[in-house]
Amino acid sequence: MPGEDDIQPLMDPDEYARLVGEASDQDLQAGLDQNGELIIDRVFQAMPTRLRSANTAGVSIVAHWRIRDVGQSGEVRWQVSISDQQCTVERDGQLPADVTFAVRGIDFIKLITGNAHGPRMFLLGRLKIRGDLLKAGRFQSYFQAPRAG
Repeated sequence: MPGEDDIQPLMDPDEYARLVGEASDQDLQAGLDQNGELIIDRVFQAMPTRLRSANTAGVSIVAHWRIRDVGQSGEVRWQVSISDQQCTVERDGQLPADVTFAVRGIDFIKLITGNAHGPRMFLLGRLKIRGDLLKAGRFQSYFQAPRAG
């Protein structure tokens, strides 16, 4: 797996967020069908570079993400661990989870680009959460979100 310094975004995160905001659900799904695993992999591999270290003082969390309707695999799983103001990611990670998020690929892309809001998605049943809801509610604040406009 490449190191943090090796991760180059496929495109500027702010530009990607803008494009996601303008795209239809059908277009987003078509992109996920064709390149979903690459897109999701790049999102997770870039997370350590987007960590807001100051927001994670004293934080220890292991979050599992189950993202369905992605490419040929149908579902991808990623683990994000934050401890000692450091973030690590691992596909199919095996550490015990404090929180597990389950979401469709389209909704995940909208969520991480700031084009959807976690609490609203949770209330609508589009984001399922198991485990520590307090940790789940704070998770997004640990990362610098792209700006869509």
